Amino acid sequence: MVRYFAVSMQSLRLRFEGVVVESLPENQCRVTIHCSHGDQRFRASREGQAVGDAPIGLAATATLEIVEVFTEHLLKCSLEGFERTQAFGRDLIVLLVRVEHNESRVQLFGSYRTRGPESDCLAAGSRAALDATNRFVELVQRQLHPEA
Repeated sequence: MVRYFAVSMQSLRLRFEGVVVESLPENQCRVTIHCSHGDQRFRASREGQAVGDAPIGLAATATLEIVEVFTEHLLKCSLEGFERTQAFGRDLIVLLVRVEHNESRVQLFGSYRTRGPESDCLAAGSRAALDATNRFVELVQRQLHPEA
């Protein structure tokens, strides 16, 4: 006999909410990422080159800033690199994030599928950063808030 138990456990992971891109003079842009956790709302922006895939990196680094704020700066995150690629016939954003926590350094890999439009690639960059970090974020949040 199999028994199922309902567990009411709130996720301690960040959720992607949206991306806004603003054009700036001289081939520059501002990418703003919006994330949430329960009632909390987070926003971070990065400015840089608007050419090629550079805005994807801006989206990912803005997301990593949100991760740091959400973990009360217990994590220090930096984008090691990212790539727009194909796997199994799907377009993907893949990235590598370095995370420092309690004098330890780890590299985390994340990916997310793109669906076509350029703004979706920025959302995929942000979601790939969350894919890379959310399990680690959940671990840190459980240490910060064991009652959750």
